[in-house]
Amino acid sequence: MPILHNLMKSASRKFKIGLFLGAIVTGCIVFFVFVGVRMVGKKQEQGTTSITSGANMSIDNVHQTATRDGVKEWSLEARSAKLMDSGEKALFTNVSVVFYLEDKSQVMMTAKEGVLNTATNDLTVTGNVVIDNSSYTMRTEKLHYKNNSRIVTVDEFVKISGKTMAFNADALTFDMNKRKIFMKGNVRGSINGRFYDI
Repeated sequence: MPILHNLMKSASRKFKIGLFLGAIVTGCIVFFVFVGVRMVGKKQEQGTTSITSGANMSIDNVHQTATRDGVKEWSLEARSAKLMDSGEKALFTNVSVVFYLEDKSQVMMTAKEGVLNTATNDLTVTGNVVIDNSSYTMRTEKLHYKNNSRIVTVDEFVKISGKTMAFNADALTFDMNKRKIFMKGNVRGSINGRFYDI
């Protein structure tokens, strides 16, 4: 009987130890599952930070193309865009635009920022604005592009330079369809070495 009693006592002690260890393991599993769920939740919250306050949507690496009657008029690329006012406006950063002209030539434009009216495709760009084609380069800080008439308007200081000419002006209008540039306000520059001050 003492032997049986000792065996039962030993078995009871082992059972209690087993229960204790099982409780510890279960507690650890519950703890790690809880922590894991919390971390996943935090990652999901961090993933939604691209939707910023005041914007309906934020997108990275944007490509936009405008066509009229099946003809491509311009294509735009940007590092990022925010759709504002229920999608009626798009705010771009690091903008690059290619304008396709009727004679199959192209005009390139780059700027730090741009605002596109998604209904009219009118575009305003600002910050180190550069327009370039095979004949000239134009530099300014802000310009407006009217998509319906395909006219570029600059209402501040602008520089134009090419192989045989260089001009500065206070304002400028560029008609892409007619390939004509109109400058006004303190127009100064040179053509083939001859200086003009208008």
